[in-house]
Amino acid sequence: MTTYLLKRFGTGLVLVFLVLTLIFFVVRAVPGDPAQLLASGGSEGQASEEAVEQMRELLGLNLPLWQQFAL
Repeated sequence: MTTYLLKRFGTGLVLVFLVLTLIFFVVRAVPGDPAQLLASGGSEGQASEEAVEQMRELLGLNLPLWQQFAL
């Protein structure tokens, strides 16, 4: 019984990791810039480039993908 539960738990962990990975990369593939949208307060195109860069740094969007995924 214990080995069955451990196998199910391990399978569940692998499944969660795969789903999180898939969602992470699908969200990155969607067009648009979340930093631009958040920096402008919801109306795209009105934020300064400095505000957008600060938002990217705050959200960690300026990091490589593997580091973003680790966060």
